[in-house]
Amino acid sequence: MNQLTRRQPWAVTRVAGATGAALLVAASTLLGGSLLDFVHAPAILTVGGITVAALTANHGVAGVFRPWRTLLSGGGEAALEQATAFFLQMGGVSLATGVLGTLIGFVQMLSNFNDPTAIGPAAALSLLSAFYGIGLAMLAFSAAIGTARRAPQAELATATSGVAAIALTVGAFALGIPVVGNFFVLLLSMSTWNL
Repeated sequence: MNQLTRRQPWAVTRVAGATGAALLVAASTLLGGSLLDFVHAPAILTVGGITVAALTANHGVAGVFRPWRTLLSGGGEAALEQATAFFLQMGGVSLATGVLGTLIGFVQMLSNFNDPTAIGPAAALSLLSAFYGIGLAMLAFSAAIGTARRAPQAELATATSGVAAIALTVGAFALGIPVVGNFFVLLLSMSTWNL
């Protein structure tokens, strides 16, 4: 069996898993409304744009694409370790940019407290930044764990799984505080409106 045949099932299962997860998220959003409700350009620019910019600044353009090739087609031990480190960093950066977007939206909500028409877009930025940050982090940490499991040392996969679990827990908690704050700002602002 040649290397391409041996590696192909990994790529197929990764694409199938990612597609299945994306379809489940799309289905859950469609049950409550429209997919377009979850498309918000300022949140996408905040989370996606800053994450890509930070990773490109740190790894260069080629260094951003190399780990994805390693994830899909494999590589040597050093390539697998570098890809794992990249995906762990990507997860951390995306969680941080999710928090950043959430706080930007929160500040916008507070600065427009008396204008009901301005609170909605600010709340959307805040909440969807958290959504995108967690979603991108889950993708990155899953990729890190998948890449680490292919490395010859079992310790790398175990350590990567632990780091990813801790980072997601801390990130979700860090995002949860501003999200709860958003809820209370919305309640307070609604009580001041003359409906």
